[in-house]
Amino acid sequence: MELAIILALGTMIFWGVGDFFIQKSARKIGNIEMLVFIGIIGSIIFLPFLIIQGNLITNWRIIIFLVALGALAIVHALLIIKAFNIGKLSVIEVVAQIELPVTIALSIIFLHEKLTSWQFLMILFVFSGVILASMESWRDWKGNIEKGVVIAAISGLLMGADNFLTGFASKSITPIMALALPWVAFMVVALIIAWKNGEIKNVASHTKEYWPIILVATLGNVLGWICFVFAVEKNPISIVAAIAEGYVVVALLLGITVNREKIRWYQYIGAILALAGSIFLAMMI
Repeated sequence: MELAIILALGTMIFWGVGDFFIQKSARKIGNIEMLVFIGIIGSIIFLPFLIIQGNLITNWRIIIFLVALGALAIVHALLIIKAFNIGKLSVIEVVAQIELPVTIALSIIFLHEKLTSWQFLMILFVFSGVILASMESWRDWKGNIEKGVVIAAISGLLMGADNFLTGFASKSITPIMALALPWVAFMVVALIIAWKNGEIKNVASHTKEYWPIILVATLGNVLGWICFVFAVEKNPISIVAAIAEGYVVVALLLGITVNREKIRWYQYIGAILALAGSIFLAMMI
């Protein structure tokens, strides 16, 4: 039980660190190249496990499922990038948080997970806190639907499905196999997209110039997912996902301390609500 708490909170922390440095890296090298680096470095980490445990995947249906899971990850990553490019950051960040209720709903519907009243209340704390922490300006929400909102909502739906399906794979196959083959598939698709966009030639030069920040970004992301799959192996996906959603606040706090970013008073309240909810949820595992 103590290990589950550490893993759930580890997911939140590592995802937060990864998300913060992924955004910093993407501003320097571009979004598609960042996806390529995440794919390559993650695949290098998981390749030995794929070789050792590859014999556990002998069913073609499982192989297709895991490859499709990797494709799903690249699709929702590209959609959120598109949404950020055409919409307002403060709006898109909030809309994308739909991933949490989607993850919880799928877990309840298909795995029959049950939540106590206190767990549900803490999840509301986390979700409300994350929404407040992500919102840079109330004024962005006045009037008609903003550009990119529909794309961000679709991305959020797919992210929620990705969280659920990865958790399901961890429970039904093995935690590492739930990541290894999808990650390789993610890398292949990212490389194809980068090649078609003519961005492959920049990978080597950017590796030499920005390797420290790229490495931190990718390792944060990889370690977060490793914590997630082991946390959900024997625990409810809905609870672990809710705890992990606090990664948005971790990234926000890094922005304040590292980048000296200024945030609004309600974002501080949101950060407190989300972190408090995540900590109390972890204690309920």
